Amino acid sequence: MAEGSEKHFVETEKMPLLLEMTRKLYLSLNIDDVVKQVLILAMQLVDADGGSVMLVDRKSKKLSIGKASRLDERYVEETVLRMGERVAGWVADQKIPVLLHGKLRDNPQFSALEGRDDVRSSLCVPVKISDTVVGVLNLNRMMDGDMPEFTQADLRVAVTFARYCAAAMQNARLCETLMNRNQQFTEQSRSLTVWLAEICHEITTPITAIKNYVKNILDGDLGEVPEKVRQRLERVSQQVDKTVGFLEELRSASARELDFQEINVALLISEALRSVEVWTEEKKLEVEVDVPGDLPTIRADNEKIEQVLVNLLRNAIKFSGESDKITVGAKAGENEIQFSVVDCGHGVSAEAVEMIFEQFYRAEESQDVPGQGLGLAISKKIVELHGGRIWAESEVGRGSRFYFTLPVRARGAQGTQKAEPGD
Repeated sequence: MAEGSEKHFVETEKMPLLLEMTRKLYLSLNIDDVVKQVLILAMQLVDADGGSVMLVDRKSKKLSIGKASRLDERYVEETVLRMGERVAGWVADQKIPVLLHGKLRDNPQFSALEGRDDVRSSLCVPVKISDTVVGVLNLNRMMDGDMPEFTQADLRVAVTFARYCAAAMQNARLCETLMNRNQQFTEQSRSLTVWLAEICHEITTPITAIKNYVKNILDGDLGEVPEKVRQRLERVSQQVDKTVGFLEELRSASARELDFQEINVALLISEALRSVEVWTEEKKLEVEVDVPGDLPTIRADNEKIEQVLVNLLRNAIKFSGESDKITVGAKAGENEIQFSVVDCGHGVSAEAVEMIFEQFYRAEESQDVPGQGLGLAISKKIVELHGGRIWAESEVGRGSRFYFTLPVRARGAQGTQKAEPGD
């Protein structure tokens, strides 16, 4: 067959089949499945009786057999070739496809090599992306088969198919790398979670003892306390409270287990308000509650959702002035409940709103307000673990409005559930 006719043959007769086979290759992102499909489809495409797909190790630059047909299993497991070694190594090194007929030693460039006596004809094609070889495709027609020797047209088809294979194999390898790294991250995250919870517990215990001891002194258990000493001890007590609060936030940040139960929304908000009552009274804040009486119940982790509300309320309290107003509300949406906490504080810029749920982020307008920048980040994580959303709206000088939603029936809401990183 003339060269022009061979090229026309590939473009007209084989191209639809090539495209359909390429589509099949991209259906999987598992490298083993892709390599298996490469061999099966390549054998179908050129009517081969057997063959193999060899993969190039990116570090050692050596070739090993990924998948094979009509090759001894032990040979498949043990064969490792250097670049330039034997036919496949030469093809990988030179990046040139070869068409071989008869015995290997009958082909001038490989005359020194011993080959298989049962192979009638072979195609050996580099699988490459740009100029980088990622594998070698070997295809054989056997002496006991019905097909004649491979032709230049078959070689062209194999070379064209190898181009498509390279991209599919590279995608699968990248996916495998990403999955391995994600697994490593998940395992590290779990270890860090356990370690963080243990550290918080170990530190909280002696600090709580200090707080109780200071309280006993202030209560006069050890005798009368001079005014100057009392003032200093009260400051110590305040710092201890802040430290304990910070440790509790850290421990909450490490907790990834949800205990779902049926929750009355009005009661939930009432409990959250009771938790911050001492601070609202201290600032003489007006607290308005806007909760309809006919709201459906939700299934969620009561303790953690209450913590979200407390975090948002404490945030509103910190940024509110004396006698300001805070509004806490909830309303029904389509298959969800939307909660809101609105304050009349000095607000933050639009740029800050975009970053406000990041861990340890402190807006420029809040640098003089106590806090570690963890409360909102923890709230975001808790809400998202429930399958909800959380966001904020704010303008400098016009206060802030925080919203979050929870499904009427939370994702996976069947008793206790462990949430994995990245859920």
